[in-house]
Amino acid sequence: MLTDPSRSNRYKVKTNSPFMITLWFPTQRKPGLLPTPYIESQLAPGLAGLYGTSQNLLSSFHSHTFPADALPTKSSPYPIVNYSHGFKVNRRDNTAKCEELASHGYVVVAIDHADSLATVFPDGRILGTTVSALSAELFENDLRDVQFVLETLTRLNQDNPVFRDTLDLNRVG
Repeated sequence: MLTDPSRSNRYKVKTNSPFMITLWFPTQRKPGLLPTPYIESQLAPGLAGLYGTSQNLLSSFHSHTFPADALPTKSSPYPIVNYSHGFKVNRRDNTAKCEELASHGYVVVAIDHADSLATVFPDGRILGTTVSALSAELFENDLRDVQFVLETLTRLNQDNPVFRDTLDLNRVG
């Protein structure tokens, strides 16, 4: 979860503007770890309706991603790919593509923008979008999300022991 203190909350909650991201990156699988779910189980009912499938089926899907606590440094620095979802879906909508990019040596950052169908926060809250149409304002907000993520990655690359000197912020797509 990232919080941009310069903006008001996109979910019309009187706080600063937190939003969720997911990072995929190349790493070695550790024994005993189970793959992560393709989506958060709390989102299955809404996405099942969108995709015309059973929420039980949708919540049973697992990705090829495993939890990791650090980027391997032997091949770093890694180029960055920002993934911005389509209108009224969410950051995990194309998990398979994000995993594929990570498997080829990229760090992929997926962002839940203001028009995300719904997002699950670490405290369990599920907040849905209040955006009802595409607009220049929405595009500008998405752009500010990407800028804030890049600023955050820059700080992590400089200061965070998990990410220090592992991100190639001169190669961003």
